[in-house]
Amino acid sequence: MRVSSWKCPGSLCILPALAGVVHATEAQNYRPNSSRWGELSAGARRAVYNARGAGLCPDRLSCIPVGQPPSHDTLSRVIIAMDVLSVLLGLVLGMVVMGAVAAVWLRSRAAADRAREDAPPSAVASAMPSPAVEDGIFAGLADAVPDMVVVVGPDRVRRYISPACQWLLGYRPEEMIGQSPINGIHPDDRAATMEASEKLLQGKVPSVLSTYRHRHADGHYVWLEANFTARHTDAGELRDFVGVVRDIGARRRDKLRDTERNAQLRENNRLLQMAEKIANIGHWRVDVQEGTLIWSDQVYRIHGMPDDFVPNVEQGIDFYHEEDRPMVTEMVEKAFAEGKDFQFRARIVRPDGEIRHVASVGHAETSPTGEVITVFGVFKDITQTVMAEERLRRSRDEAERASQAKAHFLANMSHEIRTPMNGVIGFADLLLESDLADEHREYVRMISDSGKAMLRLLNELLDLSKIEAGRMQLSRESVDFGHLVRSSVRLFEPNARAKGLALETDIAPDLPEGVGDKLRVRQIILNLVGNAIKFTESGSVRIEACEEDGVVVIRVIDTGPGIAQDKLAYIFEEFTQLDGQAPGTAAGTGTGLGLAIARQLAELMDGELVARSALGRGSTFELRLPLVRCDAGVAPEPAAKDAASFRRTLAGRRVLLAEDAEINRKLVIAMLARLGVAVEVAEDGKEAVEQVEGAKARGQLFDAVLMDMQMPGMDGLEATRLLRARGVSGEELPIIAITANAYADDVEQCLEAGMQDHLAKPISIERLGRSLEKWLVRDDGASAPGENGEGQDIDDARRMYERRKADLRALVESLDEGRLADSEQGRELREQLHVMAGVAAHFGDGELGDLARRIDRNLKDGTDRERLARDLADLRGRLAR
Repeated sequence: MRVSSWKCPGSLCILPALAGVVHATEAQNYRPNSSRWGELSAGARRAVYNARGAGLCPDRLSCIPVGQPPSHDTLSRVIIAMDVLSVLLGLVLGMVVMGAVAAVWLRSRAAADRAREDAPPSAVASAMPSPAVEDGIFAGLADAVPDMVVVVGPDRVRRYISPACQWLLGYRPEEMIGQSPINGIHPDDRAATMEASEKLLQGKVPSVLSTYRHRHADGHYVWLEANFTARHTDAGELRDFVGVVRDIGARRRDKLRDTERNAQLRENNRLLQMAEKIANIGHWRVDVQEGTLIWSDQVYRIHGMPDDFVPNVEQGIDFYHEEDRPMVTEMVEKAFAEGKDFQFRARIVRPDGEIRHVASVGHAETSPTGEVITVFGVFKDITQTVMAEERLRRSRDEAERASQAKAHFLANMSHEIRTPMNGVIGFADLLLESDLADEHREYVRMISDSGKAMLRLLNELLDLSKIEAGRMQLSRESVDFGHLVRSSVRLFEPNARAKGLALETDIAPDLPEGVGDKLRVRQIILNLVGNAIKFTESGSVRIEACEEDGVVVIRVIDTGPGIAQDKLAYIFEEFTQLDGQAPGTAAGTGTGLGLAIARQLAELMDGELVARSALGRGSTFELRLPLVRCDAGVAPEPAAKDAASFRRTLAGRRVLLAEDAEINRKLVIAMLARLGVAVEVAEDGKEAVEQVEGAKARGQLFDAVLMDMQMPGMDGLEATRLLRARGVSGEELPIIAITANAYADDVEQCLEAGMQDHLAKPISIERLGRSLEKWLVRDDGASAPGENGEGQDIDDARRMYERRKADLRALVESLDEGRLADSEQGRELREQLHVMAGVAAHFGDGELGDLARRIDRNLKDGTDRERLARDLADLRGRLAR
């Protein structure tokens, strides 16, 4: 049985079907003919049947009877049809609503236009709100943005202002609406602002952008930037001005800081360029990645190139002198490749051929990955510096040559003066030991004293020369300062008595002994005491000696005329003499070197010599020397001995004297006779070599040779080298230099030539006797027939020698041979080798002495390292035996 469908009239027949769209959609989720069909809501089922009733079921489909579940295909077609109807219905409803809204708006717009046409113009202008204000979207945007939005009417009165004015200027909108925008603008900015507004009002410009200061509610001014645009009606009439105003205070401050920063940067750059120009220094920069090179202005000037020259790295290197270019290229390439900094001095050649000396320093900048990015550096023209250095070098060389010439002159003068002085003093001393009448003895004593005074003058000149040349060498020996002061003062007692002066001493009983150069300390004391007595006409001279906080203090206090304060600073200068400082005093006499040498000697001993004085109140000279206490390593001072005591050990010895000066030959022969020593004479070095070789061939070798250094033909040094080269060792024949050459270098030359000792003229019997006793008295205690040797002294010397060997062995074992040249260890080794070379032969170790001498010479020259290594190995072996 088929159920006929009900059809709705017109288009409204679709509405019942639309009511069931949702239900139909729900139904499509259920399979037809399933048990869940019964779960469909009644509305969903009804939608299916309504669709059929609305004619949605195609004729080819069977109608679905009520209460029967539809098939799956039938239900799907129904649902698709409902979806299409839904879309069509939405479009129809939207068009209907939009048409209604448009009709209402058009009717209201027409009514408003009619009302404006009927009203007077003034009422229209005052009552008409701005369209911008009427626009809700505009108002929302104006409220949301941080800038202040302003609408100004043609009457120059604010019609609208956004709420941003409250945080921008501190006013509420209602406080500003109805006010003129000119109010609140800074007086200095009003004219420019009004001029811009007039241009906009007159239509000369479509918009204006002005910057001005506006007063804040709290009284301070805020920098603002306003951008206003005029708006017109459709009829072309001015409607209003719309503007956006923003706070530019922070921007102005940033701009001001940028301006100041840029100005400071420009000023710094200007100052840098000025500094580079003044100092003749430039800078450069290489972009390693791009391969570009940038020069500063001064670098262009140094190279002599115009400003429009664009250099590159290759061209920059090409400027360098061809001899310096490889070095520069290598450094630059290492900087580019490995990031190594560099520094060099080189020469560049300018386009005009001028050679300039330059110095460059480069620093590589790397990325975090280690890649070299840029190389930056400075570049300086050092031509003037190099020229000054060259002038200084030439001046230094000239000064050194002058110093060497002076030293050579002094050495020659010393030799020439000491030779006759040796005879004068020597023979005078010999005469004084003979039987003389009192008158004749006084004459001889005056001759001796005069000769010794000349000798002191010579010694002062030599001391000054040594100090200036840095060749003064201080000895290290035990010094009894109390005894030294007393013995020095005792020498001046006759002088003090002759002038009626009281010579007083105050030596602290607890003044300890110390270590120092006794000869130089005595020299200072003698100079100070001698000056005090010489310049003091009445009163006293007092000498004090004590220890103060580890310092030996020796004061010489006199009651002389004193020294003016303005001249006190000059008394220690060389060749300076002061005129008489008080009535009745004579001008200074002497060389003017004594105090200068005394102060320099004190400073060489790490001490000081100062003076305090005042005119008419005397002077005080104070010598302060650091106290170095004695230890077991300092040999005691030997007791004084006379000729008789030396004869006990030297009588019967036989020596050869090589001396070309007749007066010196006679003097030394006389002294040797007093010592009981037989002597033969040679007048030059060649004759000395012949006599030694002849005596050796006969089996009657001399016990020693006294050899002058300077002789015609073959000198003493050459003769000594020849004898050593021919197999005459220092152990079997000691050679002692007797010469007027008193420099330390002269002593060193003697030892290097193979001599064992050195005696400077003038010679005294005591020094000659000690030297001969040192080298001729063997450790076996042998002595002249019928004489007893001093065995105890020889045993002490042997023990000291063995200690020296042990010290040398320990030093050699700890050597670092690679660092001997300039090290402290090398200097200590040379000192010990020097001593060993001089004493080894005395104890039967002549070969050890020769080896020590050879190593010492090689260390000094540093020319044959292989030979030095072999000799050091040989030395270790000898010392280990």
